[in-house]
Amino acid sequence: MLELKIGKNSWEPPKLDDEEVMRLIMKKVPLTKENHEQLLILRVRPYVDVLYVDYNYRGDEGIGRAERFVFRENYVWSSEREQLFVELCLDNVNCRYKYGLIDEIYDYYNELHPEWNLRRYYTDSIRVLDHIYHCMRKNSVKELLYKCNLDMLAKHSDDIDDLNLLASSPSEVYDGVPMKILRTLNCEVGGEMLCYDEYRKLFKALGRSYGEIYSQPLNDAQCGYIRHLHERELTPKEIGRIYLSRRSELSYLWHPRQFRDFLCKVQGTETLSDLAKIDPLYGKCLRIGEDDSEICEIQFYLLQGRETYNHSVRVSNRKRDYDWQERNHGYVVRYPQTINDFCRESVYMGNCLLGYVDAFINNATTIMFMRRVDDVNTPFITIEIYDGKLAQAYHRFNEDCTPEEAQWIRDYCKRHNIGLGQFEFNRELDLAE
Repeated sequence: MLELKIGKNSWEPPKLDDEEVMRLIMKKVPLTKENHEQLLILRVRPYVDVLYVDYNYRGDEGIGRAERFVFRENYVWSSEREQLFVELCLDNVNCRYKYGLIDEIYDYYNELHPEWNLRRYYTDSIRVLDHIYHCMRKNSVKELLYKCNLDMLAKHSDDIDDLNLLASSPSEVYDGVPMKILRTLNCEVGGEMLCYDEYRKLFKALGRSYGEIYSQPLNDAQCGYIRHLHERELTPKEIGRIYLSRRSELSYLWHPRQFRDFLCKVQGTETLSDLAKIDPLYGKCLRIGEDDSEICEIQFYLLQGRETYNHSVRVSNRKRDYDWQERNHGYVVRYPQTINDFCRESVYMGNCLLGYVDAFINNATTIMFMRRVDDVNTPFITIEIYDGKLAQAYHRFNEDCTPEEAQWIRDYCKRHNIGLGQFEFNRELDLAE
């Protein structure tokens, strides 16, 4: 049975007076403002005695803070002291120490207690002290996990959401996740995910449907991708199928930045797929790597703020002259009715229409779509009317209208008392102005 309560110790380490502490510190490491956090190893055997020192704690000169940690069989710290060791030493990247003495500690206790299954932890050397402490403390979750070589699971075990105090094996700690699966998930991200019931259920479901996922250890990128797929609310079978298709590619991603770049591309593809479900035109006209900023902008309008912007478009149209819309003179002319109208017009036409969304919904300008009567769903000419005057009228990719189309638009403006302003239907002249 796991023990959370800490009893009274029958042994206490010999006290160090302030003068002796100062002498030891000065002997071990000279005072310096650089690397001001140090873990000084005072003793290796028959127990480990270390001193954490911060020379510049709160800006004080000299020794601003000193904390002692002693590692001895059945000598147990308070829960507050355990947490203090984690914060000051174990998880503190600024804490410096001598690697040679860590080697000495490892060699001595590994030979003395081979049943502890100590590891050297070359990229996280202080962890060997945490491993030793919990094996000496006994009956903790970390002892159980460390002895089974599940060090990354031990690292995150304090965050397990529903701890089974009757657990006698790692599998029981993690709600029946098989030991084989736990061994393959022994990485940073895997340890984080296993702390939560929803992921423990997911890993078990994946094991039932796609056992080959656990044929080899997973790295952080592979676990992170499974987490990403779960956050997209896919079923375990969908997750297993998609993950296996990318497993090989993910196996080479060992740095967090590599995975961030990979996930950014994946999310772009997924976003484009989601947009294509709204309108196939997005899948045909947008390309990942070419239109990334535009895709992000459209994602914001259609996947995050669609309802809000649809309402804003409707409200703004109520303030416009309804009679400006017509379909009885050879072409259809109408206002955008939804934010999707705006987005698909911009994407198909290849223009900067998305930059006019706020101006349109605030009635600072008016955008109108001119369409052929026999093909009203395909963008044809985009018109802007600003301050009661014609400001723009262009085809796809801002190509000029034909003379016949330009005359029709002039006649349209006269029918609705819209001024022609200085617009010449000649892009070079109009841009020059």
